[in-house]
Amino acid sequence: MLLHHAPSGTLITSDSFYGGFGSGETPTWFARFWFKLTKAGSFRGHRLPVYRTSRAVSDGDPTQLLECVHAMNMDWKYRQIVFAHGTSPYTAERLALNNAAVEGAATTVPEQYEACWRDGMADVAKKATPTLGGTDSVEPTTLKGR
Repeated sequence: MLLHHAPSGTLITSDSFYGGFGSGETPTWFARFWFKLTKAGSFRGHRLPVYRTSRAVSDGDPTQLLECVHAMNMDWKYRQIVFAHGTSPYTAERLALNNAAVEGAATTVPEQYEACWRDGMADVAKKATPTLGGTDSVEPTTLKGR
């Protein structure tokens, strides 16, 4: 579920965005372990867990999902994201800290939301296991860039 609160420039995402934990906050040992397993990296990073993106790849239409996210970003003006798991809200300041050393990284909060979905589905598509008819239906190149 997504809610847009226009007066405050806030996107409320529940579980469709995981902004990670800020440097001043350390989650429980189980949360650290869980995010290490499901987010392919640090619990501090802004990545979607594999169980969120794999369903979009296996049972949905990733291209259509990304088109919807892109259209939403064009229509809704938001500067921060409130999300369910991690240090919320996710703001331009957190984005700048997280992406400082990443060449070509998102520069706005809406771009980061879109990048999380795009990159997460591309990661799943790269790891797709061969089936009798070839590989799963999504090619990573289909999901890269706009």
